[in-house]
Amino acid sequence: MEDQNQTSFTFMIDNLSDKITESPKFLNGGWEWVVDVYSKEEDHKLYVYHFLMVANPESLRPGLIRRVSFFFVILNQSGKELYRTNEICKLFCDKVSGWGCYEPLPLEFETNKITLKLEVVKVVEVVDWNEMIEFNGFQIHYSQVESVNSLFLNHRGFEINFRLKNELLKTTYMNVLLALVDTLNKPPHSLTETELSNARSDLVELTEAGFKLNWLKTMLDEVSLDRNKENIADHGSQVEQHIKEKVEAARDWLEGAIHSWKGRLGFAPLRNEKID
Repeated sequence: MEDQNQTSFTFMIDNLSDKITESPKFLNGGWEWVVDVYSKEEDHKLYVYHFLMVANPESLRPGLIRRVSFFFVILNQSGKELYRTNEICKLFCDKVSGWGCYEPLPLEFETNKITLKLEVVKVVEVVDWNEMIEFNGFQIHYSQVESVNSLFLNHRGFEINFRLKNELLKTTYMNVLLALVDTLNKPPHSLTETELSNARSDLVELTEAGFKLNWLKTMLDEVSLDRNKENIADHGSQVEQHIKEKVEAARDWLEGAIHSWKGRLGFAPLRNEKID
């Protein structure tokens, strides 16, 4: 722990690998932070992933948000700057406690020892969390941060072709998308045919607006299939029950008819006589 408002932090990494290396904690804006770093080989390049993380996210009070502007610098063993990221401005809260990026190292880079430098440009507390906040280009409510963050983490690039600039329209489309995801996460048997029809219409509209939602189409197809299977099973049970009732009614009628015939022919009725 160093300065109570540390804006610059240098982290020496002796063994850069695919395992996460975590920095010592440091304090800024009243919160403790750490930097997580790891590397990954992709397309014959070595990518370095670096994240600014809240050290103890479980200790954050719900509704407390920090808007943090920061960037990373990577240096080699000689202190030569290999690259510098663009300035990143992100929201941190109890629901979203880490942000970062990745950059490729030069192809001639051979050592696994680097120095990572974090520069914190600005930290601002968002006081009124009931107001709309900006999240990756979309104006959303604080209560939606976790859901929207999940979309961006699990389905990267889904918004890459979404070109609308009007803030109100962007918010409307995001709300439709979140509502669609919520609908498809419900148990299939609880969905009505109207809800599924509306879901299909919303998916078409969102896709035409530029969202890449193949994963959501697959999800909708699976939900529809599961619901159809359940409906077929329910229908089969109803048919079986209907046949059973008809058989019992026919049996009762036949028993009555036999008793009637026996009476007419002079046979004494047998007690509790039943037809199997």
